[in-house]
Amino acid sequence: MESFFPQFFFLSFVAPIVLRLALGGLFLYDAQKLWKAEPKRRIFAAASGLLGVLIAIGLFTQIAVVAAGIQLVLSLKKFPTQSVFANRAVVVLSAAILLFLLIAGPGGIAFDLPY
Repeated sequence: MESFFPQFFFLSFVAPIVLRLALGGLFLYDAQKLWKAEPKRRIFAAASGLLGVLIAIGLFTQIAVVAAGIQLVLSLKKFPTQSVFANRAVVVLSAAILLFLLIAGPGGIAFDLPY
């Protein structure tokens, strides 16, 4: 079956960039929220912020995505109420974006090379 809007295919270059920026922003927001809520565990919040920056700029994307998946699971276990990932819909969508970025790579505008 043909696509209804084939003129949008030129935007396939931009799709991973949009997903990367959204997920990086989510991890940065989670880091900021955990930084304020849990002063004793600021290293965890700093790691979440670092992963958010790495994903957003597209540096070491596949390694950062694997680490972000681990961070997401740990955030669910350690901070079930303070974290942004307390919402199950956010967890499912974030996991789907992480899986997409692991398979597809960082996209066009990134420090990693798009292979």
